[in-house]
Amino acid sequence: MSENGTKTNIVVEFLKPGMILGGDLFSKEGTFLWPARKPLTQEFINKLKAQGIKDLYYTKEVGKDLSEVYPPMFSEEIKEEAKKVISNVLESIKEDKRIEIQQVKEIIEQLFKEMIHKLGKAVINLSVVKNYDEYTYIHSINVTILSMFFSKFLGASDFVIKEIGTGALLHDVGKVKIPTSILYKPGELTEEELTVIKKHPIIGYFAIKDEPTVSTYAKKIVLFHHERYDGNGYPLGIKFDRIGRYPQIVSLADVFDALTSERPYKKGMTIPQALDFIMKKSGTYFEPLLAQRFIIEISKLYSLPSPYAVGAFVLLNTGEKAVIIEKDSEYSMKPKVLLIENSLGRVTSKIKLNLQLDPHRYIVRVITELDEVERLKILLM
Repeated sequence: MSENGTKTNIVVEFLKPGMILGGDLFSKEGTFLWPARKPLTQEFINKLKAQGIKDLYYTKEVGKDLSEVYPPMFSEEIKEEAKKVISNVLESIKEDKRIEIQQVKEIIEQLFKEMIHKLGKAVINLSVVKNYDEYTYIHSINVTILSMFFSKFLGASDFVIKEIGTGALLHDVGKVKIPTSILYKPGELTEEELTVIKKHPIIGYFAIKDEPTVSTYAKKIVLFHHERYDGNGYPLGIKFDRIGRYPQIVSLADVFDALTSERPYKKGMTIPQALDFIMKKSGTYFEPLLAQRFIIEISKLYSLPSPYAVGAFVLLNTGEKAVIIEKDSEYSMKPKVLLIENSLGRVTSKIKLNLQLDPHRYIVRVITELDEVERLKILLM
């Protein structure tokens, strides 16, 4: 084995059943294969050998709090103040009182100023949930930080970034009206319980809909953060053309933080696992260009390899399937590709395309399903 930055190379012949790796396992093309800390099985090893896979790498696990290595972007004092603000908001909604929106605006302004002042000089220090009771507060703050950070990289104006932050901070406040027996149930929810929990965006929306100082952007975020790109979300079941970009930005941050957070009844995913989940849901849960940009920015943030590795197979928005053959930078979202299959599932004449010069084509997701990867490899021969 040889170490290369955050990657450690390994050959399949070295793998033994029961072995536990210190990071997620990937093919050399960057396809996620096996999670960290899960004992390898003989069946999995045999499958790799049967498919002719010889060289792999695994990434060292990355925690959400990198403040021990890099200066933190957000002070603990401000995050503690944000927890108090959220607590006050939840208490007001629980008692059917009007929310003190000015408190929310002030804490968003403080978070925004810290982010702008330290952008490029510090790392986002997301908080880790340490006990059962603080999950709602910590999750809301993490989602706010991630949403504002991502919005900045998307080029949003200062006003929009703050309104996205406001919506993110308030996105889950409707849950205060959901029974804790449902909210924190460790097992699978019944249909009746799902119906109840799916009401929280509406509850949250009605708590702020008459506030004149809260923008339509923020109100839509609270109402639409569980809507999906393909229209199969809740509470309204609307598609992206009615959802808009801002609720989807918060939805990406919400899902990422929820997946990587540990709770009393579940272990959190590693960051590569969470990004792999988002990749697979690109085009269904999430608008593809937003999802891919989010994955790229989080990969940069945690010094993870780009999902767009040379040799990786990708699905394009046209329904075509291709393989990445060249890219101008590690985190390029517009690499050069070789078309393998058209949208009808027919083999093409293997046309080379530079996606930077093609405004009509873009990557929806990297294809990670092993069987599909092997099928495309055969077509490539």
